[in-house]
Amino acid sequence: MNSGETPAKKNWWWWAVVAAGALVPWIVLAFQVRRYGVNLPFSDQWEFVLLVQELRADELGIRDFFKQHNEQRMFFPRLIMMGLAVLTDWNVKAEMAVNLLLGMAIFGITFVLLVRTLGFLRRWVAVPVVVASALLSSFVQWENWFWGWQISWFLPLFCLFAAVGVLTLWPRDRPAWPAIGLAAAAAFVGQYSLLSGSMIWVVCVPLLFVRKSFRMYLIPWLSAAAVATFVYLRNYRTVAGMEYMRAGVDQLIEEPGTAVGYVMYLLGRPLLNAEPQVGAGVALTVIFAVAAAYLLLFKRDQRMDALPWLALGAYAAGAAVATMLGRLNLGVHQAGSSRYTTLGIVLTICTLALVSLAVLPRAKLAALSAALPGNTSRAPNLANVSGHGT
Repeated sequence: MNSGETPAKKNWWWWAVVAAGALVPWIVLAFQVRRYGVNLPFSDQWEFVLLVQELRADELGIRDFFKQHNEQRMFFPRLIMMGLAVLTDWNVKAEMAVNLLLGMAIFGITFVLLVRTLGFLRRWVAVPVVVASALLSSFVQWENWFWGWQISWFLPLFCLFAAVGVLTLWPRDRPAWPAIGLAAAAAFVGQYSLLSGSMIWVVCVPLLFVRKSFRMYLIPWLSAAAVATFVYLRNYRTVAGMEYMRAGVDQLIEEPGTAVGYVMYLLGRPLLNAEPQVGAGVALTVIFAVAAAYLLLFKRDQRMDALPWLALGAYAAGAAVATMLGRLNLGVHQAGSSRYTTLGIVLTICTLALVSLAVLPRAKLAALSAALPGNTSRAPNLANVSGHGT
């Protein structure tokens, strides 16, 4: 090789292909949303008309954003939608654009976490990156892309990924309190966007516990979660959504098989668009659980790498259960709604990462990557990649 030619220059074509594979799905999605998105409120979105009327009558107050929508307090989604309504004269396509940006931001965090976790794959890390991009931008969740109201769905997911990303990637040589503050802010925004966003406080606890510099903030973290939840439940009303949830709990007790089938259907829907989605959900959940147990019990050196994916996967599974409790009375097939498929997509990506950690030998993968044409770079420092060390 020419002494002036660096490996990076020689391998530019590989990373160009990877970038194209990761970005093209989002470019296609953006064009489709721009072309087929319709500036017309739909379903729950019509309730926003009341807020717009109050704004124009100069009667809009902070409490109006805090009001319940079914079992949710959609404070931050309403705030964003109102800002967009003012700027665009309530063109709901602007809300679709925000959903697209939030989806891309979620992929960006996923990309960084995949590179950090699976850095030992060297060039082969491109495979899970491209797969994650294709899944997250998939039209299987078309309802979320073409319904601006789903800001309330994407925003808490972005907050989840942001909180997990900050707690995982924060440099060890920097003070811990800014990371805790950022993660807590993300958890707060997620909670006040969707009820299932409350679980961000819970799934992040292991990430605080395993890192010594974060551990001292566990009590403040739990205290903040308790205060946020107390305020959330203050003057909480029994609404139709809560009646659905009570009915779901009753049905779970009476027909546990049906309840489990709903959750499995929801999680398996992104993998199969036909029968048996329930079987796909069961397979996905079992593989995730087995890979997680194997890493936690037998791969002590890879536990830190597995934790962010365990947190993200636990949220996806927990949100699926919460959805089941609130919607089970509508029938098992309601779990196949495209708006819910994001949870199965997240769990699929988490499972892919955990399985890669569990079954792919690092030494062999490093050797295989080194054998690729033009790859003359040395293996990465795994301690730096995984975040281990002091």
